[in-house]
Amino acid sequence: MSLHYQGMNIKRLSVANRGCITFSGRTRKSRNLQPHDLPPLNNEEFRQRLVFSDDGTAISYRTIGAGMPLVIIPGSLGMAIDYEEFARQLSGPFTVHVVDRRGRESGIQGDNYSVEKESEDIQAVCTATNATCLFGHSYGGFVALEIAFRDSRFTKIALCEPGLSVDGSINVDWAPQCQAELDQGKYSDALVTFIHGLTPPHAFFLDGYFE
Repeated sequence: MSLHYQGMNIKRLSVANRGCITFSGRTRKSRNLQPHDLPPLNNEEFRQRLVFSDDGTAISYRTIGAGMPLVIIPGSLGMAIDYEEFARQLSGPFTVHVVDRRGRESGIQGDNYSVEKESEDIQAVCTATNATCLFGHSYGGFVALEIAFRDSRFTKIALCEPGLSVDGSINVDWAPQCQAELDQGKYSDALVTFIHGLTPPHAFFLDGYFE
């Protein structure tokens, strides 16, 4: 099965890799940007560094490994620390850079937030690390596709459960209510609407799960 996104052909992987899709692009030269070192993490396996996006927002990321550079983009509610074990498993053939998306580790989201800003953040990390490979999970997968559409440097992109509706596969009837709550400054209500809207009808919580 294949699908199209912004004019790009996207090929679904084998059944063994169900839930992931891949995209092959082209390469181009990137501008030089040196990352800044941050204080060491408690976990000595990982190194933490910092870059600045085009609008000056600080973006931190965690690094492990010594192979081909690969940047991991977490999902909506994820942080870099949530992907440490995944990064560890990939750290043989790759130097893995797990990004803390804006508003996470640094706590700064910046002005005029948009997917374009998220794309600029990841591009800054990729420029600093010379990465031409991306892995995006959930909303991070959507960001990865936006980057691929805007930036031709990438040679490999892998996505897991990307936040992308294919032929109406994602119900967005909740979106107008969520936008109205955002416009009214009801950010907590908007988050609840967003989570409920994207939660599959068969999903449930086990008793005592949060105890």
